[in-house]
Amino acid sequence: MDQVDTITIRNHIACLADDRLLGRKPGTEGCQMAVDYVVKEFKAMGNPPAGDPGQFTQKLILRSSKVVYKSSKAYLFDSNGNVDSLAFRHDFLPYAHPLMANAAGHGKLDFVNYGVDAPGIYSEYFGVDVKGKVVVFLAGVQDVLPASTLVSHFGSAGNKLNTAAEKGSKGAILIYPMQSFRD
Repeated sequence: MDQVDTITIRNHIACLADDRLLGRKPGTEGCQMAVDYVVKEFKAMGNPPAGDPGQFTQKLILRSSKVVYKSSKAYLFDSNGNVDSLAFRHDFLPYAHPLMANAAGHGKLDFVNYGVDAPGIYSEYFGVDVKGKVVVFLAGVQDVLPASTLVSHFGSAGNKLNTAAEKGSKGAILIYPMQSFRD
């Protein structure tokens, strides 16, 4: 800790957080100013390039997606032909698909409780075939996993969505019980 120079660190933070960088949003002049600053400092420290061959940076594709609220609709159909329309932001809140210009789907629903699949420990998919179906699961986890790191991993929405996709589901609905999405 004796070698940590807090003044230098504060100066770097002040420079990178400065309003002149205009928020540093990717693809903007402010972002490029931040990149140029970091590259200059790495060179001054004698760090070797660790990006694309011979470079301090690397090219990557950033995707952006947004939900078009006016066209976001959800309906539930039962086996008798009855239809229930869901209210946007009150009953459902869709996530935009970053690789599709338009996303829509339909399918039979299959409820898998919390959607946890911890190999060798616990699975809510045991005996459930979700291939081609839309998986419905609750946010969070039950008290079935032994350690908090397992709870964090297997209870995360991202892990649950990946698990559903790996098991052949064509969609997923995540339910946050007792909450409303209204402002």
